[in-house]
Amino acid sequence: MGINLLPPPVQKKIFGAYYIRLAALFFTAFAAAVIIGTLLFAPSFFISRADAEAAAQYLAALKTGGAPASSAETLAAFTEEISLLQTFARPPLAARVLSAVTTSLPSGVYLSSIDITPSDTGGKVSLSGIAGTRQDLLDYTAALQKNPLLSGVSVPVSALAGSRNLPFTLAFSVNPQSP
Repeated sequence: MGINLLPPPVQKKIFGAYYIRLAALFFTAFAAAVIIGTLLFAPSFFISRADAEAAAQYLAALKTGGAPASSAETLAAFTEEISLLQTFARPPLAARVLSAVTTSLPSGVYLSSIDITPSDTGGKVSLSGIAGTRQDLLDYTAALQKNPLLSGVSVPVSALAGSRNLPFTLAFSVNPQSP
């Protein structure tokens, strides 16, 4: 510390003014923090309040008349729910086709594109890729032919022209009635 040559009453006055400014600075910072916090939390308060009111209204509606009045209405409600569940009992057709195409894939065959065109009768599938050998392509085609979901799978003769790294395109139909 240095030596303060000011007389003690002036020193006290300067220290007093310093502490007053310091307290004013802290008070201003605290007030700014409170104002900013209020502005930031106000929207979430109103949203949560609206959610609580909606939940209370929903509970009140359930307590007053949530159950069907007669067994016919109950049966109709169950029938509707069962029909919805039956709609989603099996995976979508595209998912089943993708599963059939990819699980049959031998290690030497690589697909570059899969095109599924849905229709009322099931749809068409087109696969393009490269087979390492002719036998890999024939094995893949045989595996696809064994799948009941797929029909009309055949290898074009042009795809068998080479012996290694054979580009191919297979086109076949989908049987949506298969399990």
